[in-house]
Amino acid sequence: MKNILLIILISITFAKTLFSQNNYYPIQCRGEIPNEFIARTTDKIVQANENYKKSKDGLLKKTDFNKYNSMSNFYVDYLLKNGKIVFGTSMNQYVNEVGEKVLEQMPSIKKDIRFYIVKSPYVNAFTYEQGIVFINVGLIAQLESEAQLAYIISHELIHYKYKHSIKSYSEKIKAESNKGDYGLLNNDSKKDMLLQFSRVQEFMADSLGFIEAYAKTKYDLDEVINVFDVLLYSNLPFDDIEFDTNFFNDANYKVNPKNILVNVNPISNQEDYDDSKSDHPNIKKRRTMMINLVTSYDNTNTKKYIVSKRKFKELQKEARFEMSNLFLENLDYGKAFYNSYILLKKYPENKYLKKTMAYSIYAIAIYKYYGNLSDVLQKYKQMEGESQRVNYFFYKAKVKTLILLAIKQLWRYHQEYPDDQFVNSLLDKAVKFKEAEFSIDYSKILSPIFSTKDSASLALAGSKAKFKVLSKKEFNNLSKYNKIRYNKKYLKYYGYMPGNIKKHSLSTSRKNYLTILSTEKAESGFKELFTRYSKDNGSTKENKLNISKINLVNPIFYQVNNDNLIVINTENKEITYSNAIKNMAHRLSISTPTLDILNIKQDEVDKFNDLALLNSWLKEYELLSKNNLNDYIIPWSSNYIGAIRKKYDMRYLSHCGLVSFNNKQDINKRIKYLIKAIILWQASPYFLYNMISNKHYLYYYFYCIDLENNKTVLLMDDLQKGQFSRDYINSINYNIMYKLKHK
Repeated sequence: MKNILLIILISITFAKTLFSQNNYYPIQCRGEIPNEFIARTTDKIVQANENYKKSKDGLLKKTDFNKYNSMSNFYVDYLLKNGKIVFGTSMNQYVNEVGEKVLEQMPSIKKDIRFYIVKSPYVNAFTYEQGIVFINVGLIAQLESEAQLAYIISHELIHYKYKHSIKSYSEKIKAESNKGDYGLLNNDSKKDMLLQFSRVQEFMADSLGFIEAYAKTKYDLDEVINVFDVLLYSNLPFDDIEFDTNFFNDANYKVNPKNILVNVNPISNQEDYDDSKSDHPNIKKRRTMMINLVTSYDNTNTKKYIVSKRKFKELQKEARFEMSNLFLENLDYGKAFYNSYILLKKYPENKYLKKTMAYSIYAIAIYKYYGNLSDVLQKYKQMEGESQRVNYFFYKAKVKTLILLAIKQLWRYHQEYPDDQFVNSLLDKAVKFKEAEFSIDYSKILSPIFSTKDSASLALAGSKAKFKVLSKKEFNNLSKYNKIRYNKKYLKYYGYMPGNIKKHSLSTSRKNYLTILSTEKAESGFKELFTRYSKDNGSTKENKLNISKINLVNPIFYQVNNDNLIVINTENKEITYSNAIKNMAHRLSISTPTLDILNIKQDEVDKFNDLALLNSWLKEYELLSKNNLNDYIIPWSSNYIGAIRKKYDMRYLSHCGLVSFNNKQDINKRIKYLIKAIILWQASPYFLYNMISNKHYLYYYFYCIDLENNKTVLLMDDLQKGQFSRDYINSINYNIMYKLKHK
């Protein structure tokens, strides 16, 4: 009995530590914030400069090292502080454990290395001089074993151990200074030589990562070769499953066959592509080198997993769920839809997946209506594999079809989860858009032929590929890479791809788009929703803003001198700028609570997560604003800021920035002004002024968003001549705060 209770307890605990099978919440940081996330960039730069010793490696002069140190720390800190880097999670813990297995073979650098997860859908890993190895969520989603992860880590550790980042910078300085062989080359040849230098570093990381680390572990050597499949097909989704448009069908509606792609392009990613303009060698060269190296070893190691196969599968699953969230934040709606579609095959009751797919359809419809579809959906002619069917459908279907399908999916979700306010708001916007742009009222929707109860029995059966060896279920259980190999063989023997021959048995004689919502027409509550916006409730009255509180998020300040970003003391000027905003707001009776990375302490991980989510929301909002689509599309990240709004009593969210440009004139320009002053003596005061003066400009921006209605209530930006000064900043801030009080 005790054993049974223990098993139940462990199962419950495990379910809570990962995520519910019926839902998902995006990855959040856990535990104490590592000091390097909140330490001042200036302090890091100063400390590294003080520790510099030319005799250490002789790669850079001290002045060059100072420039490199400044920019590399700025970029790394930008990553650490913007909320896209994850720490303290089970995914971090697992990567750390795998990393430890590799670092056991490299004791000289073990104490320097930290591993962090990047919330990015791209298949990538990278490292810098600071000793941080960044692993993208997109890479974890695509890898197929722990051993493959171990080899990726081995590769990145070689970049750190042999100082590839700083050596690349040193090589760039040689090219700019025309030293050595670079002195004989033109600019294009210099670029080619620098790329060749980078490709050599990649070969070195591939080979030495294997020799010095990976081959000394117990991991299966053959998994090294399989990593190059991951890299070769990284542009594809994590799996290649046929998209069945029956997903949209029910008893009364069937997708128009004209919108279904019959024959997809077979996957043909070439290994031996031209890499002359790339900083990485092509896959064929890398794979060939590693095959020769791996086969020279006795492959006695057969372990694909040393830490834990179970943990790897759990975190692979989590990464794949996270991918849909990341795609939506990046407005990559086609990839988000298909990623969720693949997962829904295995988790058919998952609330999160249904929601992401309904949202994707709606957003695609809006973008298509406004002629911006290519901004959020790759052109289907450029695609290969089963995901091509998805994009073909969205490109071929008419906008009114897509908007009604969006309403259908949102309504289905609403019926299951009526308390989801995000989807309820989106459903209202979809119906309002339908009414405003297409005038499809309730009476035009064709009445259902069959009841909802008949839907299951009348649903179309998906076509099956005629293949003699594997059943469809067996094929779907293959890995993505084995599917690709299998399809290539199938194409070779049969001349067409599996699943390309389709039959459509249902009639589409009725007006097809008017049957999309026929089933829903008979459902309780649908008529009330559909007629809610049938009449205009009156024009919007413009009023004085009279805002008394704004929540300020991450104000920023940058200083640029002669086209070079100055990082030292940037934080102090940023604080001065932020305080000036708050002081001026106070004078005009506007409260400005501020959430800023500079003010977060190590034990305030909740604040760090809040700021990360708000940053994601702002980025998504800005992307939508570029096409003026905020009236109809609610940022996906709005799902996760409701609790933050309540926590900080947040109605108006504001973000602002200031960039100071100081461009000193070179001696040649000064001489030219002097000559002009002598020749054109009548205008000499003008030329003499320009000869002795520097050019100073300030660019500022400020926007304030009403989170209740998803609208920008104030947007100001300008480039003005002048230097960074308290009086000048106060004049800008007064103008901003005055407008917040008045229209």
